[in-house]
Amino acid sequence: GFLTCKFSSPSNRGVPDRLFISPYGEVFFMEFKSEKGKLTKLQEKVINDIETYQIDVFVINNVEDGLEILALMNVDYFDD
Repeated sequence: GFLTCKFSSPSNRGVPDRLFISPYGEVFFMEFKSEKGKLTKLQEKVINDIETYQIDVFVINNVEDGLEILALMNVDYFDD
C-alpha cells in the first residue's frame, strides 16, 4: 500500500535509506543497518532534524522488524 523510494541526497550522506508514502498522505523513513551496524553522527543529526518536523524515522536491523513496522502502519505485505 505504500510507495517506496530509495532516497539519496548527494550533498547529504546522512539521509535515511528509504522513503515510504501512503495513499493517505502518511510519510516516514527507514534506515537499514546490519545486526551490529550503528548510526553515524551525521545520520543521528539528520534523523533528529527530520523528526523535528513530526516525520517518523525507523532504524531497523532485520527484515522482521521492518515487516512489523509496516504491519503497525496497517500495510499488507505480499511476498512476490
